Amino acid sequence: MRILFNLLPGLVNIITGLFMFISAKRMADSGASSFMVGGTMAVWAFFYASSAFILGRFLTKRNAVKVLLAGQGILLIALLGLALMPQVTAQYFWLPGTGIGTAAFFTSFQVVVKLFGKEEYALESVSKNVAVYTLSWSFGIASGPMIAMFVWGLFSPEEGWRYCYFITIGMVIFITICLVLMNSFVKRRLTELGEADGQSQAPNIPEDQKALPDLIIASWSMAIFSGCVVAMMRTHLPDYCTKVLHMETWKQSAVLALISYAQAFAGLACWKARRWQYRPVVLGISVLGGVIAMLIFSFSASFHAYLLAAVLLGIFYGVFYFMSTFHALINPVKTARYAGGNETIVGFTAMLAPIAGGMLAMQSGEMRFPFWLGAAFMLLALGSFVFFSIRARKAQVSAAAE
Repeated sequence: MRILFNLLPGLVNIITGLFMFISAKRMADSGASSFMVGGTMAVWAFFYASSAFILGRFLTKRNAVKVLLAGQGILLIALLGLALMPQVTAQYFWLPGTGIGTAAFFTSFQVVVKLFGKEEYALESVSKNVAVYTLSWSFGIASGPMIAMFVWGLFSPEEGWRYCYFITIGMVIFITICLVLMNSFVKRRLTELGEADGQSQAPNIPEDQKALPDLIIASWSMAIFSGCVVAMMRTHLPDYCTKVLHMETWKQSAVLALISYAQAFAGLACWKARRWQYRPVVLGISVLGGVIAMLIFSFSASFHAYLLAAVLLGIFYGVFYFMSTFHALINPVKTARYAGGNETIVGFTAMLAPIAGGMLAMQSGEMRFPFWLGAAFMLLALGSFVFFSIRARKAQVSAAAE
């Protein structure tokens, strides 16, 4: 049953990848401006971020599954609208629903994912759950556009996109059935932990773990800069490969997919993480690889070099996402608020970074500028994590002394 539940983030991100790809491509095929094309993702991101921020205020383990189910209902209505209304501009009416529905899923799912482990707050259990969670949703976001291209290609260019949406509607129905089963599982786990019917008891946290600092501010500072890199590269890489390198579409798809698949396996490789996520060493190594990736993207035109860069960038993404999720879930009291903060950052960076990167590239007259900016953001992510980690440890020592 736990394996089934851990597949759900992957399925939801397949849906996300599908509607992001379809909505942008349909808008582009209609001859709309680049601003209108980019607006499809911006609309989703705004409602995703806003919903995640609001949900983080009141989510608990007891109401999380109900929010999950409500979110899937909103997502189902939005997908039906996208499938049945052919006008491309009508997408802007339905995309807010996709933002609300996906935010409700990922924010709420993180609140209950720790219940899948035998020891809810133990480092080993949280690391394992976060690693599997990262693997699942990363595979989903990589596979969504590939499935869309395959299914759409089987049918006519005018109507093939509808069949993609019908597939996502079936997936939402399957996810909803799984969430009904999850509701029973969560209720049973809360009863075992003595937290049913609004009751709660002090979490069983190992003594040595209590001495570890709360690094959520360090994690959020890292996530802001790293999230900007993710969002910029998601739009700038295809743009650069098309306009500057004239790279074939299948090669671009391979590079983008490889980034997400490398991200998935890097997240899974963090399965046995114990204490390194409290130190900057592993993050620093991944940042070094990410900077090298940016330099390869900027100065090379070789497809094979781009594949290497994709792996390096994907590893950076995987480590960053693992650390960001881990520091949100490890706190026994503020998980919902911290998870909401994470998803808010995801949404706002997805909305603002691509636009800012594109404008700076146009203003500077240098198409490679976003790659250099991405490298700088990675270094800032590392520097901010180090700075706020040191400050958190000093604050913890001062509080203990008092």
